[in-house]
Amino acid sequence: MSKLKKSSYGQLIQELETMCEFLNVDLKYEKIQSHHPRKSALFKIKGTWKLIIDRHTTVEEKYLLLLDNLALFDRETIFIQPALRDTLDRRQTELESLGKKLPGRENG
Repeated sequence: MSKLKKSSYGQLIQELETMCEFLNVDLKYEKIQSHHPRKSALFKIKGTWKLIIDRHTTVEEKYLLLLDNLALFDRETIFIQPALRDTLDRRQTELESLGKKLPGRENG
């Protein structure tokens, strides 16, 4: 994945955060303390997806974490800027080739 200008990350992060709202993903930036090094956690509680990203991540890390986590969701019914949609589609293909599954589509 190519490096972007620092100013570009802010706009892309904002678009990905808006995507969270449309996908009903509860996004929080918190301090993550774990025995295993991690920068984010995606999980489902009582039918609601939660995405927590360590608030101490860099802007580039934040972008990549949002991209990786949201690439797994079905995005067909929401508007996404074409360039970002292409990036998400490419990342989804990469993740699926590694055996990652789409949330809510585990059986299909």
